[in-house]
Amino acid sequence: MQKLTLITGGHHSLGLAISKEFAKAGYDLIITYHTKEDLAKKAREELMSTYHINVDIFKVDLSREAETFNFTKLIKEKYSSLDVLINNAAYTVEEEFNEKDISNFSKILSVNTIAPFILTKELTSILSNNSAVTNIASTNGLDTYSPLTLEYDASKSALISLTHNLAIALSPQTRVNAVAPGWIATPSTNAMSPIYQEKEESKILLKHFATPEEIASVVFAVSTQFTYMNDAIIRLDGGVNNAR
Repeated sequence: MQKLTLITGGHHSLGLAISKEFAKAGYDLIITYHTKEDLAKKAREELMSTYHINVDIFKVDLSREAETFNFTKLIKEKYSSLDVLINNAAYTVEEEFNEKDISNFSKILSVNTIAPFILTKELTSILSNNSAVTNIASTNGLDTYSPLTLEYDASKSALISLTHNLAIALSPQTRVNAVAPGWIATPSTNAMSPIYQEKEESKILLKHFATPEEIASVVFAVSTQFTYMNDAIIRLDGGVNNAR
């Protein structure tokens, strides 16, 4: 039977790299997007033509609980079984502390923490035996805090906690793990000032930001190959020099 993976935000950046890893292995894909419909359609065409798999794309605003619930209902009506769920989609706002407001905090928590909970809970009924849920967390949820992104940091800490609890709740049928990357080379990080990027890279033992492909390969392995890995938080930051 053809295996199926759902990847939120699987149409660009790290999400697209994850989609390609599963596509290379022959998985059919369900990909959600909120904006950048042109990129979603382009990703679908590329994945289908290159890897000869089926790819369905859905526009979903994961910050709206009702919309997220409606999406899960649609998925359960259309598909009888799901093998892997990747909670990848994320949202953040970088602002000075005095500029922050509750509305952005709420939206960030909705996308980064509440939506993964809703998706996992509502799709449990179609998760196959030996299935996997992999949450994309961040080292910001562990110890690389920044007041500029305190909402994001809090949401990723909550996602890590959620990962531990879901691993208990869904065992032994479904393994639940999280991958927590540090800096990733994406269009947004590439737009940093060279001085700031050089400063951040100097803290990393490998002296460079991860590529999306380096992170995606681990996400795929955790979800499909490391079959005894459960309730784990995998830190991927290239090693950080904490020597004083």
